Amino acid sequence: MQNSIFLPHVIALTEEGKTVTIKARGYSMRPFIEHDRDNLVFGRFDDVKVGDVVLAEISEGHYVCHRVESINGEAVTLRGDGNISGTESCRLSDVKAMLLYVERKGKTWDLRKSRFWKCYSYLWPKLLPMRRVLLALNNIIFLHTLPARLKIWK
Repeated sequence: MQNSIFLPHVIALTEEGKTVTIKARGYSMRPFIEHDRDNLVFGRFDDVKVGDVVLAEISEGHYVCHRVESINGEAVTLRGDGNISGTESCRLSDVKAMLLYVERKGKTWDLRKSRFWKCYSYLWPKLLPMRRVLLALNNIIFLHTLPARLKIWK
C-alpha cells in the first residue's frame, strides 16, 4: 500500500492516543534503523525538540521519518541519519507523530528513556562531516557489504 494512503491512517490513530507499529522502509535512517529489520512504534507527542525522530508530511501526501535537525519558529528542518547531504523542511504543524520505540530482534528500545539512544541522538548529528566514512564502515563491518565503487573483484 502506498504511504500516501496508509500513513494518514497511522496519523489518525496516533492522534487518538494510540501507538502504531510499522516496519521500517528505506535506508535514510541508517545506521540505527534498518530497512525491513526494525519495527517503528509511533505515538502522540506534546512537543518537538531538536534530536527527536518524527513522522512528518513534507509535501502533500509525502511523508518521512527523520530526525529534527533544527527548529526556527514554525520552520522545522529534518535530516535522515543516513543522509550525508540534503534536508527536508516542514512546519511544526506538519509533524504528525513521534517515534517512541524501535523494536529489533526481540528487544524494544524506549527512545525516551534509553541512555544509548540519547547519547546517539546527541552525537550522531554532530558527526555529519564524518558521516560518509562512518556509514561505509557500518556497511563493511555490520552489514558485510562494500560500496559498488570499492568492489574491484567479482
